[in-house]
Amino acid sequence: MTPFPEILGHAPDAVFLLDAAAFVVDLNEEACRTLGYSREELSGKHVREFVEGLEADALARMQELLKQQRFATFRAVHRRKDGTVFPVETRLVLVRRDGPPLVVAFARDVSDQEAARRALRESEERYRQLVELLPDGVLTYAADGRIAFANAAAARIVGAARTDDLVGTPALERIHPESRDAVRVRMARALRGSPAPLMEHRLIRLDGTATFAEVTSAPLDGGSVLVVLRDVSERHRAGAERAALEERLRQAEKIEALGTLAGGVAHDFNNVLAAIMGHAEALSGELPPGSIGREDAEQIAAAARRAKGIVQQILAFARRRPPETAAVDVARAVREELTLVRAATAANVEIRARTDVDAGAVRADPTQLHQVLLNLCANARDAMATRGGGVIDVVVERVEAPSTGAPAGLAPGSYVRLVVGDTGQGMDAATRARAVEPYFTTKPVGAGSGLGLSVVHGIATGLGGAVSLESAQGSGTRVEVWLPRLGDADAAPRPSPRPVTPGAAHRARVLLVDDDPPVARAMRRMLETLGYEVATHGDAESAFDRFRADPAAFDVVLTDQTLPGMGGDELTVALLAVRPSLPVLICTGYSPRLDEAEARLIGARALLSKPIDVHQLGEAVAAALAGR
Repeated sequence: MTPFPEILGHAPDAVFLLDAAAFVVDLNEEACRTLGYSREELSGKHVREFVEGLEADALARMQELLKQQRFATFRAVHRRKDGTVFPVETRLVLVRRDGPPLVVAFARDVSDQEAARRALRESEERYRQLVELLPDGVLTYAADGRIAFANAAAARIVGAARTDDLVGTPALERIHPESRDAVRVRMARALRGSPAPLMEHRLIRLDGTATFAEVTSAPLDGGSVLVVLRDVSERHRAGAERAALEERLRQAEKIEALGTLAGGVAHDFNNVLAAIMGHAEALSGELPPGSIGREDAEQIAAAARRAKGIVQQILAFARRRPPETAAVDVARAVREELTLVRAATAANVEIRARTDVDAGAVRADPTQLHQVLLNLCANARDAMATRGGGVIDVVVERVEAPSTGAPAGLAPGSYVRLVVGDTGQGMDAATRARAVEPYFTTKPVGAGSGLGLSVVHGIATGLGGAVSLESAQGSGTRVEVWLPRLGDADAAPRPSPRPVTPGAAHRARVLLVDDDPPVARAMRRMLETLGYEVATHGDAESAFDRFRADPAAFDVVLTDQTLPGMGGDELTVALLAVRPSLPVLICTGYSPRLDEAEARLIGARALLSKPIDVHQLGEAVAAALAGR
């Protein structure tokens, strides 16, 4: 046996001396210890007996490599005497000498290294899984500012389909331009070893849209930086929705306050309108037909009627009174309203109207149509204020749906289309998208409420119609209101002058009770114009005392509801207790406690809403006297 060098005998690694055929010639004590054999048992063994997977061809390749390079290193697995195995790192050195060459094999047990590597791989895999499962985005960037790693959450936050879409790209590309300078400073500071505190940043997604994230970062060993992103876009959306809800609540409170105010002032305001209308109609009846004075009086009465409709609309808007719908000739209503529109429009704005008299009627509250036209014309007028004038085109025509230009989703059928166009400044796409939102306005504070188009849209959809809007910056605006057309059998008949109902034939006597002197005087003048004899009282108590003294002295009683002391409903009950057949009419500007059904329940023939024109008054009194 070739003597084993003493220095190799004390080596910390297992050392084998092999002949050219790979048989063990000699070995040191460490080799015996690691394999569990005695020297005698291992001497003469072929290496394939304790090296796993060492086939003849592999051994031949190794021997050929040794001839060429005289050394070789490889990983192998050794098998102990008890059958257990362990990994080794083996280095072979070819020793040339007189006679057959020998091979010295140094085998180092690398079980601990393999275990450490395995533990490291398992730890890295656990870390990777943990990072991938995190709801927050995690990424790292190197000294060049490019992203080196990103988890799935980071990709999702910025809208990337895969993490690979981020790796290698500059981190600053994902920062909104407005914040890039500040973030660039934070990145440089982090690369120098300073952690960055939590801050909110606006990010740019891969599709170009913006999102929001809370971002914090800390330096890592090796010159890279760890960044953690938390998506807060939902919080921003929730905040915006909450702000919008709060704004709607504030507006609802305003509307509720308006409703309360409307209910509070409606009675007094309608009393004022009753005095205006009554005196105007009485004056009109006294002036010769065709005279300027009579035309002025008729216009005053017509304006009072429109004002009454506006009060009713406010009450309906505040849900203090339901809207009163009827068949309304749209072309006629628009022509009437254009008189007011022209009066409220600057001289440098031309109003051109084309109203088809055969366009037809719709079922609506007449005041709603006035409101639609006034709002659209006011918007058109204001849109031209900065242009020094322009043209407002108003068109009423009959159309059919479906047809070209009809609003989407409109039910098939016949419609009356009201079109208001202007040559104003127009709207950009962003403004156009929000044009019908309640309280949205581009006008300065105090110049508009933002309810105009919203109200128009609400009225149109409430009547079963729709609104379409066309506008472009610098090219004006065109608004179309489509309303379901009534059939000819249901349409409103052409208005004809109503004859004044005469009361002089039997000189019917009326007991009028109203505490507002101008209203009482106006009502008295209208009744006297109709031929009735009128006795007026300013309170219910004195009126009742006079009636009780002679119950047959009056043919009909017309009483206001809101009176000092005893109210109109209480007076009605007291009068009917004395004379059950007495016709009683109750008149009110506004009463939250009395409606038509309740009035009839206590025995009144009708509940009349102020202001009342002479024709309504004459018809109501005549019907009461006739027992209707």
